[in-house]
Amino acid sequence: MRFDSDGREPKKMPLSQATGKKKLAVTLPLIFVGGILLLKNIPGGGALILLPGAYALVGLIEIVGGKSLSDASKNWNHQPKWRKFLIGGAVIGGLIATFCLLLPIIARS
Repeated sequence: MRFDSDGREPKKMPLSQATGKKKLAVTLPLIFVGGILLLKNIPGGGALILLPGAYALVGLIEIVGGKSLSDASKNWNHQPKWRKFLIGGAVIGGLIATFCLLLPIIARS
């Protein structure tokens, strides 16, 4: 057990406030196990991938962006409305385009 310089036990930081690297490192083993379960057609593999996968994506975004999501949220709130509209439209357009491109691939399987 580690202690601070005062001799007290440090407060435990929730994973939601951890760095992006730690979020990614904690969730990757779960995603790996879920992937193995999916490959072996064992039920529950998809559930083991979805939530940790979303959390790993948050960690990856924080690593690539260089900021925590709370800092990015503060920056987003101070953006002009026209810029939010353009960025939001580009993200939604990209999602729709990705969906349309992947739909035939998914339908074939």
